[in-house]
Amino acid sequence: MRKVMFWMAILTLLSGIGWSLAARIAPHDSRATSCDATQRAVAAAGVANGDGANGYFACHTCHIVVESLTLGAVGDGDALTRPSAKFSPHDTVGILATLVERGDSPRAGSPLPDAQVVVDVTGPEGAVITSLEGLSDELGQTLLKWQTSNEQATGRYTAKVVNAIKKRYKFDSDHGTTTVTFEIR
Repeated sequence: MRKVMFWMAILTLLSGIGWSLAARIAPHDSRATSCDATQRAVAAAGVANGDGANGYFACHTCHIVVESLTLGAVGDGDALTRPSAKFSPHDTVGILATLVERGDSPRAGSPLPDAQVVVDVTGPEGAVITSLEGLSDELGQTLLKWQTSNEQATGRYTAKVVNAIKKRYKFDSDHGTTTVTFEIR
């Protein structure tokens, strides 16, 4: 019985050391330069993300925000050749999404690479016509391309970012720009 109590006391002591270490490397530490780095440091200290034992430590949530959505024609390469919100049937519509980090880290507002972006394109009747996916680059940008057909209905279309996915991040659709409209005529 004494051995059990001894080991329980040791575990309690070690648990307290882990919590104090986690508190020392919390979100505003200069060693934690981004939400990602903060959460890695907390994980390395053995602390659960967001709901540590006994509620002693709750890691902040890191958010993905769509800073801008730019429409344009896509040429032969993988770049927008000219900004435009007006297209003809059979054009390739380019949607350039720029993602940034939002949160309480020193990197808030910085580009967010390696995030998967999902955009739904809705047609004139309001139905989703296609879903596009892409991965953001080191500038936080991804160019999503939609090749329209010769028989594409004319009218107003909407491109909406419905999700942005990256480990340890949450998509924040309440901030930033998530929707753009364009015409096919």
